[in-house]
Amino acid sequence: MKNKKMCTLEELNLQAAMLKGKGDLEGVIRLAEANGLTVRTAERYLMGEEPTLTTQKELAIGRLLLESVDLAIANTYVDFQNLQKGESHEQTSE
Repeated sequence: MKNKKMCTLEELNLQAAMLKGKGDLEGVIRLAEANGLTVRTAERYLMGEEPTLTTQKELAIGRLLLESVDLAIANTYVDFQNLQKGESHEQTSE
């Protein structure tokens, strides 16, 4: 993962609140993206639709997605899902 030091959920939401309080909307979006969250997630927070930038579950999923990109395992996950359904890689690529 490209983030050198992972922060906790509370630290991330505090950083987002500080950026939002300063009016740094782009900073909130960059913070969200750096943690695997979507721009839409950041926008919902900035528009007041959500009380915090993210939840523990959303943050965990976002970080897993970032890690999968860094490790280039996204296709492996799809292959694993197909394997669970009883399909082999060869069957899905034909």
